[in-house]
Amino acid sequence: MKNIFKRLFCIVLCLIISSSFFACGFNESEETDDTTSTTADSETENTVFALTAGNLKEYKIIVPDKLMKDLSGAVEQLQNYITVLTDTEPEVKSDFISEGSDIYCETEYEIIIGNANRSEAAELYKSVRNKDSGYALVDKKLLIFGDTEDLVKSSVKLFNKEVLSKADNAESVLLYSGENKLVQGAYNSQLKINGVNISEYTVVYPASPKLQEKTIATELCKWIEVNAGYSINCVSDTAEPSKYEISVGDTNRITDAMKAENGSKLTSSDSYLASKHGDLLWVTGKTANAISRAATALISSADQSGEVGLDTPVSGEIKDLSITVMSYNIRGMLDADKRDSEGVIDSIKQRDPDIFAAQEAVSQSGQAANWISRLDAALGDKYDSVKGLFVGTYNSYLPVYYKKDKFELVSQSSKYLTHTPDKRSQLEGSEYFRTVTFVVLRDKQTGIEFLYSNNHFDTAGYIVRTEEAKILAQMLGDYPLIPQIVGGDFNTDSSTTPIQTLTSKTELTVGEKIAETAILGGSGAGDYITRGETAIDMVLVTSQSISVQKYEIWDNKIDGRYPSDHLPIWLEMTVSY
Repeated sequence: MKNIFKRLFCIVLCLIISSSFFACGFNESEETDDTTSTTADSETENTVFALTAGNLKEYKIIVPDKLMKDLSGAVEQLQNYITVLTDTEPEVKSDFISEGSDIYCETEYEIIIGNANRSEAAELYKSVRNKDSGYALVDKKLLIFGDTEDLVKSSVKLFNKEVLSKADNAESVLLYSGENKLVQGAYNSQLKINGVNISEYTVVYPASPKLQEKTIATELCKWIEVNAGYSINCVSDTAEPSKYEISVGDTNRITDAMKAENGSKLTSSDSYLASKHGDLLWVTGKTANAISRAATALISSADQSGEVGLDTPVSGEIKDLSITVMSYNIRGMLDADKRDSEGVIDSIKQRDPDIFAAQEAVSQSGQAANWISRLDAALGDKYDSVKGLFVGTYNSYLPVYYKKDKFELVSQSSKYLTHTPDKRSQLEGSEYFRTVTFVVLRDKQTGIEFLYSNNHFDTAGYIVRTEEAKILAQMLGDYPLIPQIVGGDFNTDSSTTPIQTLTSKTELTVGEKIAETAILGGSGAGDYITRGETAIDMVLVTSQSISVQKYEIWDNKIDGRYPSDHLPIWLEMTVSY
């Protein structure tokens, strides 16, 4: 009896404070072990809805229309769990709502999967981040949340373990309205500005951008999404002002007084500025590169707790970093071809690049060249490396070697070049497993950070390679704002659909097109005496922040023969950031 009175008291108090837990969102401050659980704590059917094993039979599963195929595995899993409990398989419907339609309409009892087109989901996703998972009962709507198929599957499994599997009979109460369980993901940043969570902010750009402000604003929002987990609004300055905003460039939010106050800090075209004016933050400069650098300065001004103050504006000048890069398919089967691989090692040592990236760097002996041990032995005194994933019969890697006295490693990642990049997988139609290695480096002298991506596209045909280009472009979006260098063996030349797709979906340009000096020739697969007619190896860069002084397809013939069936790509470049 005491327990019943206690529960009644709790629910009355709950109703006084808020009609639902979403008024305050999830209480992350009370989290332990990255998991939060909130309970409505009620047995009173008249005041709080109770989801039971019995009324669960009335529910339909609602899935985002555009993700019906992608989430099919998670949905089937949930159907199976519910069927085991209720002997009834729930119907699956799209979230598409058409007024007056008998087929697609919102119903009272729904299990909402992911960020479906429902007001309850829209409110929920203001309180959770893009790596979070879990479930919640809002009024009579059950939400199984997550931004990806894997997260939704995790939420489904959690719901089955914590809720469905504990039901004894049809009258068993599974959840009360207001109950939820949040499993928080891992994030690089808990970004707050003067105590206000970054999720409250809107990024604003000029309606008629002149210096790529819209692109920079989009990249800033992407950085926040990737690192802090929040998808925030990115709008032009024609939108109604919101309480907290970040202005990218000279939007109509910026007054003459603000410009006068900060004008002295923008002394040249290379100057950048990040400043605070009440609840408005301003990142600006006189060039696109300077504005981008200002956005990075805003982010990097956060302290260890993720708090951005900006009581004192952050300003500075663009810095220059000169680097040399070599990308080289070194032919994994040189030993099988009865060739001496020392020519490859000699070529690397002769040019002494700051960054060396190899394709077909296998790690096994026997017929394969056992490249990894050879490269480590030859370069280990001057270079550190990120090997990436290994794939194929002979454990082929896509390593990136970088001079240890010049750079420090900021982050690294290796993915399968497929729609399920974190799982061992092969793109439909491809001949081989394909991966990509990402390395973010920081120059020890200037502090400039940049991305190097090492790639090897498939040989099956342009349709597969075009799909790989789309996937790579999407992956590169996870490294916004910083300069990017993307090299490798693309198994196609720069005029074809795959490379045009990659450049159209990114800010990348093939290095030879912007080089002050370009020494070109064939670099395609051929024999070991003559070189191929088509340049299928290349390096692309973000031309806004990288200039190329020299781009060379290096004719590195030694004693009348080429060390590999490909030629090295050599670049001398300047990163300005």
